[in-house]
Amino acid sequence: MRIQYLLTDGHRPPPSRELRHTTVMSEFNEMPGMRLTLPQAARLWALSMDDCERVMSDLVRAGFLMLDGHARYGRRADRLSH
Repeated sequence: MRIQYLLTDGHRPPPSRELRHTTVMSEFNEMPGMRLTLPQAARLWALSMDDCERVMSDLVRAGFLMLDGHARYGRRADRLSH
């Protein structure tokens, strides 16, 4: 489920850092085994490459995501369960 906020002029405000993290984590939890490259993730969540890289890096440091040898992000729990 995606949450979208619209202003009266029809533009979305940028999502808060916490909302971006929560959204990414929720999507990975809903789709176990999902692997995304940085450009794919940026497109999926409509983030700039810089913002997406920050979010993904934060989640790697937190131990939620991992980066595989093919430059794809996935849940660390999926890797450990195989």
